[in-house]
Amino acid sequence: MSFMRASPMLSFFAILAIFYGWIYAIERNRTAPSAWASCRFTLFMGYCSDRLLQQVLGFKNGVQRS
Repeated sequence: MSFMRASPMLSFFAILAIFYGWIYAIERNRTAPSAWASCRFTLFMGYCSDRLLQQVLGFKNGVQRS
């Protein structure tokens, strides 16, 4: 994912489009018996928030930064 560091604004809009696309897919398939869209959306959100959680948990006081 090094391309995201090279162009942060472009990657922000790309991820935003992916999120809205997935939310659209979840809404379109909400009556379907399989939950593939919501499962993949949850996995992708966890993957994207991984770096944030690593940084916060790496603080000396946890989430309290002082």
